[in-house]
Parts: sequence; C-alpha cells; structure tokens
Amino acid sequence: MLAVWVHVLLFALLLLGMPLGVAMGLSGTWLLYHVAGDAGLVLAAKTMFDALNDYTYLVIPLFVMVGAIMVKGGVADDLFEFFDSMLGHIPGGVGVAVVLTAAVLAAMSGSSVGVAAAIGPMAVANLQKRGYSLELSLGLPASAGGLGILIPPSVGVIAYSALTGVSPAKMLIAGVVPGLLCVVLFTAYSMWACWRTGQGKSVRERRTWSQRWKAFKRAFWALSIPVILLGGIYSGITTITEVAAVACVWALIVCMFVYRRMTWRDLLPTLRHGLSLSAMVMFLIATALLLGNAITVGGVTEILARALFGHEVPLWAFIVITMVWLLILGIALEGASMLFLTIPVVAPLLAGYGYDFIAYGVLYLLNVELSLLSPPVGLTVQTMERIGRQMGLPLTASTAWRGCIPFFALYVVVMILVAVFPGLATWLPSTMK
Repeated sequence: MLAVWVHVLLFALLLLGMPLGVAMGLSGTWLLYHVAGDAGLVLAAKTMFDALNDYTYLVIPLFVMVGAIMVKGGVADDLFEFFDSMLGHIPGGVGVAVVLTAAVLAAMSGSSVGVAAAIGPMAVANLQKRGYSLELSLGLPASAGGLGILIPPSVGVIAYSALTGVSPAKMLIAGVVPGLLCVVLFTAYSMWACWRTGQGKSVRERRTWSQRWKAFKRAFWALSIPVILLGGIYSGITTITEVAAVACVWALIVCMFVYRRMTWRDLLPTLRHGLSLSAMVMFLIATALLLGNAITVGGVTEILARALFGHEVPLWAFIVITMVWLLILGIALEGASMLFLTIPVVAPLLAGYGYDFIAYGVLYLLNVELSLLSPPVGLTVQTMERIGRQMGLPLTASTAWRGCIPFFALYVVVMILVAVFPGLATWLPSTMK
C-alpha cells in the first residue's frame, strides 16, 4: 500500500504543476519520514548532500558550457559548409551533410534540443533549396538532433551514471557505436528518399579541392573539440572532468579568438545560461537519488521484485515491458522527466536480473530519443516547428511530425539491434584502459 501512496503523492504534485525536482524531493522525504520518523528527515538531507558531494559531477556544468559556447560561436555553419563542399554535388548529399553536422555538434554539445536549434535554420533552408519536401526538411534535423543525448558528451548519460552507479566514462563511450549506427541509417535513408521519391536531386556545383581545403581549414577548429573530448575519455589519460575542463577552455578560445563570433559581452550570459541549466540537472539528480533511496528503504523495490521474480518474468520480457512502458511515457513526458522518474525504480530490479547496466543504459537513451520525436511533447520536433514558422514556411500541425516517422522507425531498429546484440554497446567500453 505504501508503494501506491508514494506514487499517488508524486503524480498528484506533478499534476498540480509542481516542478519535477521538488515533487520527487517531497515524495521521497515523506516516505522516509513515514518509515523512520525524524531520523528520516536527517537521512533525506544526508542523501541529497552525499549525492552531489562528488568530484565527478563537475563534468555536468563543463559539458553544458562546451555546448553553450560552441552554439553561441555559430560553428554549425562552418561544419555544414565543409560537409556540403564534399557531398553537395551528389543527389541527396545535402541530407547527409545535415546528419553529419548534427553528429559532430552532438559530440560537443550533449543537448539534443541544443543541436536541433543550432542546425535548424541552416538545415531547413538548404534542404528546401535542394528540393526536399517540407516534411523531410523539418523531420531530418529534428531526428538528427536527437543524437545529442546518445553521442558523448551527454548530460543524460552522466545523470544515468549517477543514478545507477555505472562508470560515467564507460557509459559515455558506450553510446559511440550505436550513435554511429544511427548516423549510417539516417544518411542511407536520406540517399534512398532522394532516389525513391526524387527529393533532393537539385545539387550544387562540384567544389574544387582548393575550395574543399579552405572549408576544412575553417571547420578544423570545431572538429578538434570532439577529438579532444572523445580521445581524452577513451584513452583514460585524464578523467572525464579534466578533459571536459580542457574542452571548455579550448571551445572558448576557438569561438572568441579564431571564429570571433563570440565577444566578451556574450561571455557572462553564456556562463549564466550554462550554470542555471547545470544547477537544475544537479538538483534533479539529488532529488531522484533521494526518491530512489526512499523507495528502497520503504520496501517498494522489494514488492516490485517479488511481483516480477515470483511470476518468473524472464529477462527479455522485463526489457520489452520496460521499453514499451518508456515508449508510452515518452508521449506525455520529456526525456529528463522520464529518466529521473523511472530509473530509481528500474535500477534495483535490473540489478536483480544481473543484466549489464551499460547495455540497458544505451537502450534507455535510445528510448529517450524516441520521446523527443513523440507527439505532443517531442522537444526537438517542437523546436523545428518553431524555426519553420519563424521562416514563414506553410506548416500544418502535423508537418514536422510526419517527417520524423521514418527516423523514429530507424531509432527503433537500432534499439532492437542493441537489445539482440548488446556487444554493440559494451564492446568499446570493454577495451578502455
């Protein structure tokens, strides 16, 4: 009965419009007080303090700042110009250039909505100019933007690691192969749509190698950021916090002194934005861990475990059930809310099955990407709709959503592949030093 009441309280507070972090914190505190009395209040405060008293979590504001600086520096245009100079003369090449630009931005931003917002105006304008349909012109960048939560650096990965105790470095690297698989499938579909439907057959004049070299030199500085981040994390030469700090300083140098699109006047607002977003994420981590601890102390996890193991629910069924459950939640909740609400419940059950937390984490993040494309909440789709309306495009309520359907299916394909072949997620982390 206690399990029911804590969930009733949590969802009642959310329905009343209370912020997610506050609702989780109050629900967890109530449950601990109900179980342990005044000692539960002390335990609640200690749990939240211990949750954030970890050097590793400094990586969150640093990752956020790298993305904020690079977006402010307008590096998306230089990246797209380089990829388009290499591929723009091929039918469908502009779609491939958009996907590759999004993938590189994802490897320096860590925010799916941030990636979609950064590439949106440029992507839509170029896709429309080259003959892509309005649906695909909106759906392709919205879907490619979702890579921001899977390809490192990803704030969502750090949050998942904090809630499950998985190595943040290994969890970050685990998203590389599935992320690249998504890139391959998206580019293949972009080329196929061009061939099958005649979209995107308007091409630009083939660039000379001197023009391509000039575009590469311009994009080189932006391309160096993912190399620093991924190289530092994978090699183990530095901690993820140290490599994030180096990348943050390097991004600042590149945007202020190389591209010169960011001024000293822009620095304070960018820092303020990054720190406010980081504070929100860290508060959510603290309250989610508090709720998770309270659920364990209150015996809620034990009740759920008995229900599952008592009925001998096999591992594959547990994975399918939780993935479908998350898919349904993604219709009503955005990704961060899903993560912080469900992981405290799912993680102890997953440990009971002995399943690899890294492989499950990649499945989970792929499901979060699906929530970004699911109506009516899908944040990257809403971002692209807003951009399209600002550009004066003739949109209907479903234009962007229709354009995302093929890519939604491709994300599901990658999820199935990772579920069947978990080595796609675990192989690269297993080779780390």
